[in-house]
Amino acid sequence: MQKATGTNLIEQFYDHLDEHDWLDGVDLYQAGKVSELSNYHGLITAKVVGVSPLPAEVRIKIHPAGHCIQWIECTCRKNRVGGSYCEHIAATMIHVDREQPDLFKRLDAKMPLKPPSAQRKRKVKAQQQNVV
Repeated sequence: MQKATGTNLIEQFYDHLDEHDWLDGVDLYQAGKVSELSNYHGLITAKVVGVSPLPAEVRIKIHPAGHCIQWIECTCRKNRVGGSYCEHIAATMIHVDREQPDLFKRLDAKMPLKPPSAQRKRKVKAQQQNVV
């Protein structure tokens, strides 16, 4: 089984990201805005300071078998409401790839990342009331 190198994973991630968010993520990483990176049983967390006064928290969950990323999320509005990958996630992915590549070393290069799924609002059907 071929293991992912950081470049392969970053290239896969880049394919699911808006160009503007990627460039903002690179800027955040280069400015040292990613901090408090930790790994607890395959749950990688980090804080990323952007333009908002509060830092965003990024979470990357590695599958228990260690071969793929199960999910990625951020506390920012763009990710929570819009369901798209954001600059905070990009900065964190770049940080892990550059600073702690061992966290991604067991990932299978043939298992691409899932694209982010935009959350869809459910339309609530108006309940018809029977008037007796």
